[in-house]
Amino acid sequence: MEGKLLQNLNFYRKRTSGTREAIYDYDNGIRYTYHDMYERASKLANFLVKECSLKKGDCIAFCSSNDVAFFDAYLAGFQTGIIISTYNFKLHADELIRLIRNEKPKVLFYEAGCFEKIQEFKKNTAIERYFVLFGDPAGSSDPCYEAIMEKPSCPPLETSIEDEDIQMYLHTGGTTGTPKTAMISYRAMFYNTVCDVFTNALSMTDTAYVFLPLFHTSAWNIITVPLLMCGGKIIISKGFVPKTVLKIIEEERPTVGMAVPEVYKRLSEEDSFMRTDFSCYKWLSSGGATAQKAMMERYWSRGIRLANGYGMTEIGPHNMTLPLLELSMDTIREKWRSVGVPMYFNSVRIVDGNMEDVPCGTCGELVFSGPLLFSGYLNNDEETAKVMEGGWMHTGDMARQDKDGYYYIAGRKKHMFVSGGENIYTVEIEAVIGAYPAVRDVCVIGVQDDRWGEVGKAVIVAEKENYCEEEFRTFLKQNLCTIKIPKYIQLVDMLPLNNAGKKDLSQINRLYGSI
Repeated sequence: MEGKLLQNLNFYRKRTSGTREAIYDYDNGIRYTYHDMYERASKLANFLVKECSLKKGDCIAFCSSNDVAFFDAYLAGFQTGIIISTYNFKLHADELIRLIRNEKPKVLFYEAGCFEKIQEFKKNTAIERYFVLFGDPAGSSDPCYEAIMEKPSCPPLETSIEDEDIQMYLHTGGTTGTPKTAMISYRAMFYNTVCDVFTNALSMTDTAYVFLPLFHTSAWNIITVPLLMCGGKIIISKGFVPKTVLKIIEEERPTVGMAVPEVYKRLSEEDSFMRTDFSCYKWLSSGGATAQKAMMERYWSRGIRLANGYGMTEIGPHNMTLPLLELSMDTIREKWRSVGVPMYFNSVRIVDGNMEDVPCGTCGELVFSGPLLFSGYLNNDEETAKVMEGGWMHTGDMARQDKDGYYYIAGRKKHMFVSGGENIYTVEIEAVIGAYPAVRDVCVIGVQDDRWGEVGKAVIVAEKENYCEEEFRTFLKQNLCTIKIPKYIQLVDMLPLNNAGKKDLSQINRLYGSI
């Protein structure tokens, strides 16, 4: 049994009643039980193996917004060993073609809105079969995915799968260049699942609403797969619509949730936010960027346990979070800048350039090890070797630890500027500025300065009717040392975001990087 325990779906199925609701497809109004999902997975597995001639280690891909077919494919992988890859359909066709050529999927499932890109794929890649998930693209002769689901029921397949076999390709984020393909094994997926269940006390009584796109690790691995493995319920929709999210919270009563700060911000700005009953939630987690204190206060004031967390595609993403089920609201407020403490199965260090541990309170690079670790970048040994130097995953994030053991992100190694010979990490400054009541969002960048080399510039989205620069400057002097106070301030209507919903630093530097 050694090497084959973690991937055996029967270990999960025996504890889950087939009549329990597994997935609610909100957009289509369809509710699927666990029995439905296992049957759909068997149909897809049999189709891929017997009619498409796929085998263990082959890849299938999706270019679509969220759909129940993603979960069909995930569960079918346990029967076939076929790898699933999900593409960010918002990327340019040329970027997607580079990913496709690297990963070599044999079958691609797509939504009608991607039809123009699909024509480019057909001319420039070796994909063998295409299926339309939903929509009716004009001029397409590709078969409909649901035709596979209309086939007669069939028994599940059995395939010998090792724990180190690759289960999924996930793509790293970033604002420049084509994302790298991270290879995620059955072992990594299993430990990520158990980590979430243990840390957050997930059970079959829990429900999560997943509107984050399933081309990101956060949508797959934070709550979603762990809940499916322990018999919980997932609600899916094709995108984020604030009014719809608040409506579903009232109707379906989800118990746990994760999103990026921009999502929480937009929800809190809805007229119906204060009327929506959030008491169903045990906790909410924010990731991808540091949430601003003023925004979080709108949730805390209603007794909602919301906090920042930390995770990376290559090492989780279940890496660090506040123990929200244990802490008082006062402590959650006190530690709001923190990304928490390590979750189960994470070995964490903060090191200097010589891989020596730095003292408590000192800033260094955050590195990880443990069974959640990825299996490297596909066909990119050079980049894999760089990030795995010394046997530890180098995150590129600078961090410190306080006397209570809580971790704080200071910023990216590259997202800093040097002023008067001192390294200035922008995330720390943004956290302070974000606590000012009239600030809705902020990005701090370094700009050239004749005297200091570089100085800080704060690009701010503010409530202009409540913003006073003189009072704001006084606030900065009270909360930041002189060298960290931005020399320049520019008010803007909004900050540009990338496809991952994070601040687009290259765009911000291009637009506002001059004095």
